[in-house]
Amino acid sequence: MEDRHEHEELRRLAPTLGGIPKCAPFVAPDAFFAHFPHRVQALVGTPERRPAAWWRRTAIALPVLAVLGTGAWWLGRKEAAPVPATAIALQATDLSDEDLETLDLPELLAGADGPSPWTDVHLDLSEAELLAYAEHEGLDLTELTDRP
Repeated sequence: MEDRHEHEELRRLAPTLGGIPKCAPFVAPDAFFAHFPHRVQALVGTPERRPAAWWRRTAIALPVLAVLGTGAWWLGRKEAAPVPATAIALQATDLSDEDLETLDLPELLAGADGPSPWTDVHLDLSEAELLAYAEHEGLDLTELTDRP
């Protein structure tokens, strides 16, 4: 009798909750548990086939290899180092006296393409500027003025 009294009290306090029927809402089909282990084993036992797993690896590896190859090429290439003007001047002065006698300056300038840079240079320097340049370069003025 107490069950009925508790049920009536529940309906009075929570009518929605008390209105829910007291029966099992979930019902398993007949012989469900007899076949259930076999179905699960069949699904677990067959490996899932992944189509073209190598394609994914290749899709990742190719860009990585391209970046590494480009980096190796970029670091491995040799750039021509700029030649300093002093090295050019030193190479020009390494001629022997015999070589200087055989050179014909007008013929060399005539064979050059475009205007010659040697004919267009005009320096108007004062004596003070020339002396300052000689002192800065460490030139011996006696070598410049003494002629044999």
